[in-house]
Amino acid sequence: MKTGNYIEKRLEESQVINLIIEKTKCQYGNLDFFYEVTNVPRTDTLSFDRYYITKEILRTELGLKKAQRPGDIDILIIPAHANAVYFEYASAFEVKVVRPTNKNFRKNSNSLGTTQILGLIRDGFPLIGLIQVCMNEPVNPTYLQYLPNFEDVSEIFTFDPFPFFSIETQYKRVLKTDLPKYVGINIFGLSFDQNEKIVIQESEKFRDFKSGYFNPYTHCLTIEKIKAHFESYRNKYIEKTNKK
Repeated sequence: MKTGNYIEKRLEESQVINLIIEKTKCQYGNLDFFYEVTNVPRTDTLSFDRYYITKEILRTELGLKKAQRPGDIDILIIPAHANAVYFEYASAFEVKVVRPTNKNFRKNSNSLGTTQILGLIRDGFPLIGLIQVCMNEPVNPTYLQYLPNFEDVSEIFTFDPFPFFSIETQYKRVLKTDLPKYVGINIFGLSFDQNEKIVIQESEKFRDFKSGYFNPYTHCLTIEKIKAHFESYRNKYIEKTNKK
């Protein structure tokens, strides 16, 4: 399906996770898509020049208690600098995909991910983030908005407002669950233009909720388990190095 600016393209949750990791870049010590959580305030003398990222790790592989949520850690990120790896700054992310349609424009994900986030808090991960990705069906052409190009008044741009509506709808749903303020909440739209290039939409209105802080229930044992996993399964981590 193709209307206005975007085409319909379905990605499974694991594909979305892969895409986010693939497109993430480390610049000036910051890891985009994740930096509001991974770049938590720290001492001025501590900086990161690379990050190790792994995905969809079963909790049992990390040595966490069985039969609890989440069943796996969607994304786990460990920062490093020079020869030091900072496991105490590791961050765990839960990822959910939302697929609103023209017939069901308020469609929710199967779960908001809040139960999994509360599980990550209990597990004792130092930093925690919830990512929701809105992959909307292209809007019915009737609802496209038309905007003039002020540099060339003879040209008209089409604008699909549907992703922004969904982003703000999801933020309101998640915020009603009263997740702790130290959990970073990042909800954005993921679309593909007619050349199949990625387009990311974000809402400035809810930007402040993206920032995460240290989990007050962080467990030293969990940090040790993250370290043990990294050392035992180094091949499962990809490295994102700093580009200035």
